[in-house]
Amino acid sequence: MKKILVSFAAVLFAAIMTTTVFTSCGGDDNDNTGGGSSAAAAAGMKVKYYVKFDSQSTFDANDVTVEYTDANGKTQTQTLTSLTEFSPDPVTLKGVPNKAEMKVSIVPKDNFTEGNYDVQFTFGIGAVAVDAQGRETGTIKITPEYISHTAIRAEKKRTITRTKTVSISSDGSINVN
Repeated sequence: MKKILVSFAAVLFAAIMTTTVFTSCGGDDNDNTGGGSSAAAAAGMKVKYYVKFDSQSTFDANDVTVEYTDANGKTQTQTLTSLTEFSPDPVTLKGVPNKAEMKVSIVPKDNFTEGNYDVQFTFGIGAVAVDAQGRETGTIKITPEYISHTAIRAEKKRTITRTKTVSISSDGSINVN
């Protein structure tokens, strides 16, 4: 009797272990809910732009524009005239691979002929992958870059441009340049 009870316990233990092993392996095939597999579900990216000038003399001596990619992939232009920061709501670009660009242009005014001016500003672009429902798979991170040109003489004035791009690859990886 003892031998039958031990054999029964061994068979029961084997059955429980077999069920546990097959149950735990069954859900791994198509799990897109977390970890590294969420990048494979990328269907686009949410992009954030940021520009902030530190010196009013920049606007006194220059025309300042920001060109950036909108949600439709088209280039939009915004003229800046004051120290108010340019930080529009993030835009979502659908499709992978994809790319967005921001270009800051500081063009000297023809009528600025005497004195000095400064060009000091911070700018950056960031993005995060989004899934087909528009849910972000992380957080948008902007690493700002600071540009500083001080005491530029009117007779030495020059156009200053800076461009940043962000792209998403077909595997959902974000790259900022």
